[in-house]
Amino acid sequence: MNKVFSWIEIPVQDIERAARFYGQLLNREVTITDAPPRRMATLYFEPNEVGGSLLQSPGVEPGNQGAHVYLNAGCGSDLEAMIERVRSLGAEIIIPATPMDDVGRFASFKDMEGNILSLFAEN
Repeated sequence: MNKVFSWIEIPVQDIERAARFYGQLLNREVTITDAPPRRMATLYFEPNEVGGSLLQSPGVEPGNQGAHVYLNAGCGSDLEAMIERVRSLGAEIIIPATPMDDVGRFASFKDMEGNILSLFAEN
């Protein structure tokens, strides 16, 4: 087993709002599926790759505690484009574009559900 992560779930309270936000941010179709009492919106799934979804479920609350997720923001100036999309979608940038040694740069934001995530772009 080479990969460390297999699946990431981002907790949300309003699945429709969160699916709209992440769909627009990541430029992809996000489909909501119901499996009561859980509601999920898959952000990415390909066999044998790391995937993830939004999750609305009793007892699962969004917030800034727990695992920290970095979304792929491409390379170089792609990060600024993603930061602008975050802002235009109504989320808050809490850490601006910041160098991460010589591997790339990151920025962190608080989404509409209160989760704190980061964007990462390679150099």
